[in-house]
Amino acid sequence: MVFRFSLQTLLRIRQSREQQQELRLRATNQRVAAVREEIARIDQRIELGRTAQRHRLQTGTIAVELQFERLCAEVLGEHRVRMIKELALREKHRDEERARFEQLRRERETVEALRDRQLLLYQQESRRREQRQLDDLFLLRHQYLRPR
Repeated sequence: MVFRFSLQTLLRIRQSREQQQELRLRATNQRVAAVREEIARIDQRIELGRTAQRHRLQTGTIAVELQFERLCAEVLGEHRVRMIKELALREKHRDEERARFEQLRRERETVEALRDRQLLLYQQESRRREQRQLDDLFLLRHQYLRPR
């Protein structure tokens, strides 16, 4: 007799849902990383602007150029603030996706634990059946070979 888990379909559904959620979580992680990279690029451009401005102040420049650089720095600063807000939203979404993933994993593990327990009971019962058959065979053989 072959072991059959009556909830195998449920287990497959739970595994599938967990895999789908894992893919969504990975995509969300990538979006968080992309925003972080954008913030890093903005920070780098701000620093390059500051370095260029210090250099121009040392070598001499006209007021229009300084005003333009200040305006660029303000725009980059505003963009950075928007990206920080975007990062917070995406991190919150990622945390929600992670919580969903962990819940689905727990649900799958619960069904797997049930399957493992049923398999263990099946194997124990199978070994008992085999042992009974061997005992019966031994007794039959012993009776057959016993002198009459």
